[in-house]
Amino acid sequence: MPHGELTAPEELNSPGFMSIEVALVQSPARWQWQDVRHNSHDVNLSRLGGNPYWLQYNAEYPDCPECGKRMVFLMQLMDSLPEANGNRQMWGDTGMGYFFWCDACAISGFISVTY
Repeated sequence: MPHGELTAPEELNSPGFMSIEVALVQSPARWQWQDVRHNSHDVNLSRLGGNPYWLQYNAEYPDCPECGKRMVFLMQLMDSLPEANGNRQMWGDTGMGYFFWCDACAISGFISVTY
């Protein structure tokens, strides 16, 4: 695991993310692969599936703590997502939350990265 010891999930003190209607669309080729040089704070880099946009230069796919295989990328969420209480979810100072999954073990994983 690239970021320390495994920990049990903590309960969040906030009421959760604000409800919002979303739509899934096929990304144009320009958004299929990105690198840190193309980052812009006015672009929505949240995504479901596909290839992750890594804030750092090296990809960090976690290994499943049960079977040891590399976990599959599920989605990423930018920081500053609105919460139901009016606050914003922050992964750090300008960060990204990356979510992963091991289908064989039914285990999820999460990494937050800031830059």
